[in-house]
Amino acid sequence: MKKTILVLCLFFLATSALSVPVDPLPDHIGVYFDSGATITNFASTPNVPFTAYVIITNPTAADIWGAELSYTFVVPPGLENSFARLGNSLPFQAVDLGNSESQSQGDYIVGLASPLPQSSAVVFVTWELVLMDNFPMDIFIGPSVSQSIEDGLPAYSAGVAIVALGLPSGNVNASVATVNGGVSDVPEQGLPSPVVLEQCQPNPFNPRTTIKYSMASEGRVTLLVHDVSGHRVRVLVDGETVGPGAHEVVWNGLDSEGGPVASGVYFYRIEALGVSETRRMTLVR
Repeated sequence: MKKTILVLCLFFLATSALSVPVDPLPDHIGVYFDSGATITNFASTPNVPFTAYVIITNPTAADIWGAELSYTFVVPPGLENSFARLGNSLPFQAVDLGNSESQSQGDYIVGLASPLPQSSAVVFVTWELVLMDNFPMDIFIGPSVSQSIEDGLPAYSAGVAIVALGLPSGNVNASVATVNGGVSDVPEQGLPSPVVLEQCQPNPFNPRTTIKYSMASEGRVTLLVHDVSGHRVRVLVDGETVGPGAHEVVWNGLDSEGGPVASGVYFYRIEALGVSETRRMTLVR
């Protein structure tokens, strides 16, 4: 990527799937138990290996030249030695400058000389896992130790551009996949999100609406508008450093070229402080 991946030299491997991913939002990454990105919970059998895939879903860029992300496997205390990652497969001849050999946690900083083609579900890493007993496990995805864009999210390289990746869980502190129900089926209470994205007002709207959000601390913010096909319509906040507190942005119903967009459903998405959150709005002209 900007720091490391664009200088790497590799051969090409493309992996794609025909099924519709479970997460319809653009530019997301998760862990799934099928290559079509539709299964996020798996019931394992003791001592029987199973496969998990790290998949980029609905990328907006035509080509993917690399990615950077971290992973963490969480099991109940005392059972760390009853879990094994038997396989760790990346695209053919991929160069990984991260620390992906660690069993329970690590990161990938991977570059490609030839890009992976666009698909609704692009498999980037394949794991072979095994649990020696019938216990739960949570899988987390987050930013790599060395980030090309410091927004607390994983990312992929689209040529010279670095694209942040949202998470199906909406937060790096929530698991993206579980085995045997996960370590805790009940979310922790009393832990406020560092970023709160409010429903825009008015909604439906014509021709403009106000989007409000709040930050627990200072951080880089990206606020995007996408259409229902996942195409980026407008960048409202482009990686700017924003202070703590309440903020608001007005979208006037225009695209990035200054032209009015058609009536319909749109999504607005914030990426900040390790959180990716999306809401829906409707433009009625």
